[in-house]
Amino acid sequence: MGADPEQILDLAALCGRGAIALQSASSQVVRCASEIRWQGPAADRFHDELTTEQRTVTQLAQRLQVIRAALIRHAAWLEERHATLRRLEVRIRTWATAHPASTTLPGPNASLIARFPATLDAEWDTLATRLRSAGAVF
Repeated sequence: MGADPEQILDLAALCGRGAIALQSASSQVVRCASEIRWQGPAADRFHDELTTEQRTVTQLAQRLQVIRAALIRHAAWLEERHATLRRLEVRIRTWATAHPASTTLPGPNASLIARFPATLDAEWDTLATRLRSAGAVF
């Protein structure tokens, strides 16, 4: 698994800061515009466009917050997934050490393992399933 939960959390924080900055800038523009005396049709159109743009910026800031929340949830899931894969790796390696490859000992042994997957590789799930189906308990 190449994704790093910390990098995902950094991206989530960036989205959060971006949302806050957008909202702040938008509020400042609206505040400044409210201090201007609007006169005439062109000024009214500009004021209406400004109001429309402010709503758009608010929606974009809200979308960034939604993305931020999704990234945080994904990072949490990824951290849990990494922990699961690490536990599997430790259990399987410990089991393989306790059950070395042998043609004379009964039951499943390390000869069932052609190769050990890389750390955090999802292949640990497949290996665990294959070993358990052969009767290994770890």
